[in-house]
This record gives sequence, structure tokens and C-alpha cells, in this order.
Amino acid sequence: VKQIAGLKPDLIVATDAGLDQDTYQKLAAVAPTLAQSDGDAFFEPWKTQAKAIGQAVFQSGQIAALINGIDKGFTAVADKYPQFKNKRVLLLQGKLHDDNVVATTGWRTEFLAQMGLGIPESLAALAVDPQRAFIPRDKIRPILGDAELLIWTTESDADQADLMANPDVAALRSRSVFTTKDQAGAIAYASPLSYPLVADQLPPLIANVLH
Repeated sequence: VKQIAGLKPDLIVATDAGLDQDTYQKLAAVAPTLAQSDGDAFFEPWKTQAKAIGQAVFQSGQIAALINGIDKGFTAVADKYPQFKNKRVLLLQGKLHDDNVVATTGWRTEFLAQMGLGIPESLAALAVDPQRAFIPRDKIRPILGDAELLIWTTESDADQADLMANPDVAALRSRSVFTTKDQAGAIAYASPLSYPLVADQLPPLIANVLH
């Protein structure tokens, strides 16, 4: 807080800082402080953050246009690749967690829906919180097999090799997409800065699976 105060800011944007009440009050004494809006300490929905920041800097119209442009970028994918329509997809972490597969759920999969894809209903019963589902070892083959597309957010060839060492994952290689480190980061960060890269680079990879 002292270092921030030394910079003499006019506004403190801390929407991804996981502020507790005490820290918020200390920062707010330095300058108006924009914290997370609800119970999500980190990475609350990107549109919520963007709108709050836009309002704080008196640029609500510009932010609205930016959000609209990103939405259009994803919906344009659905038009360009009609074969994506209603195909079931799972967005998966690029590493296994104690031999479990971790699937991303909730608002972080909205961009997939905008591209015409759908999430298998079988995933809901395995949710551990609003943003994740754990698929145990004995259910990897049936749950992943229920999807026509698997997007693994890998960061390296080593990540991919580790996944392929699991026979249940390897059996579904033909329906798998493996991301680069930049692509995985863009999906994870989920922001107006990162989503254009996702809309540009991910669809051609998906099209290699969904012909």
C-alpha cells in the first residue's frame, strides 16, 4: 500500500487483486479504488470488470463498443464454421490434477457457445465450484467421450506428451486440440485484450477436428 501511495494515483484498479476489506479501506484512503464487485476475488466475469473500469474512467461507451466487437468476433466464427453448430465441447486444463481431468465451466465457456458449440450436460454433476468440474480417473473415458471436441489448454509439447501418456486421454487424440502457451494464457486471462487472439487462432485448430 505504501508503494502504491508513493505513486500518487488518481484511481486504483484492483479488480483482480483479491482485496479484503482492510486492504480496500487502506487503498481507498489513497485514491478511489475499484475492487472486485462480488464474491469472486480473482477473475470475475470479464464483461463485469470491463464495464466497471470503463465507468470509472468515464469511457462506458468505448468499453461497450469494445465488448460488442469481441462478441461479434466470436459469433462471426459460428457463421464461418457452420460445422461447429451444437457440437459438444469440453475446455480442459492442460495438466492432469492427481490423475483427474479438470474442466472449465461457467462464464469462461461463454465464448465457445458464441462460436456455436455446446457443453455436455454430463459435466454438471461433476462441478466443484461455478468455474470448474473434476473428472475422476474412472470417468475420464465416458465423460470426455461424450464430447465431440476436447480443447486442452496446454503450454508446451511436454504438457501434450504427459497427457498422451494417459491411455484414456490418448484414446481420444483424434478429437483433441492442444493449445500453445500464448493461446492457453489468452483463454485463461479472459479479457478484452486476450479474447481477440482466441477468436483468431483457436477456430482453425477446432476446424481440424470438426470437419
